[in-house]
Amino acid sequence: MFQRLKAAVGPYAFLPLRLAVGLVGILHGWPKISHPSGFVRTVTEAGLPWPEVLAWAGMVSLVLGGALVLVGFLTRPAALGIACTAGVAAFRVQFASGFFGESGFEGALLLFLAAFALLLGGPGRASIDAFRGRA
Repeated sequence: MFQRLKAAVGPYAFLPLRLAVGLVGILHGWPKISHPSGFVRTVTEAGLPWPEVLAWAGMVSLVLGGALVLVGFLTRPAALGIACTAGVAAFRVQFASGFFGESGFEGALLLFLAAFALLLGGPGRASIDAFRGRA
């Protein structure tokens, strides 16, 4: 019985993860892209090189990448962008604040790991990529 359930549900296992990563990316990136000067300032204060370029790359990867992951189109490249943005946020910007708390890096770390899982595992059967034969 477990084998039949696994065969029926398994191809759709990444759907909830993909929906969560997409929504979190969009909802986390939208305030940044709506008011970019504050995010550019944050990236500048973090001491990252080319702060304006990296800030815009991060904002676009979260909003556009989140939308692409949400529908399962170009999932792996979009997940790579989200993983890079979340990884920099977790390990370069928020790490010094500790794991928990308002500025803790636990949320960014979780988004990084979830996007990385989609990068490795693909979008699953319920996606535009799968429909196009690119999953």
